[in-house]
Amino acid sequence: MQRANCCYFWEQANPETGLVKDRANTRKLSSDASNVASIAATGFGLTALCIADQRGFLSRSEARLRVIRTLDFLSHKLPHHRGFLYHWANINTGERVWDSEVSSVDTAILLCGR
Repeated sequence: MQRANCCYFWEQANPETGLVKDRANTRKLSSDASNVASIAATGFGLTALCIADQRGFLSRSEARLRVIRTLDFLSHKLPHHRGFLYHWANINTGERVWDSEVSSVDTAILLCGR
């Protein structure tokens, strides 16, 4: 169960941005063209990377590289408003989608990683 959960956050994240999909269709993963990421899911994803490293599901270097890329993208490229992030973003570009709100709750989940 732990491995499967960690795999979700690894496989459903853009490896360049680190943003994690809001949801994925488990029956059609190969054809899932959704490009909507959740800031909260990205926070959970950062925690999952730490767990995956500790449990040996990923190598330390793989997890470390993904964390660094994610944090770099979040701090330098992801749009924000006075430090708060938009709830949903394009997984590839970080651009706000669906006219989503600035969310203090989702920003907190991202920053806390859980």
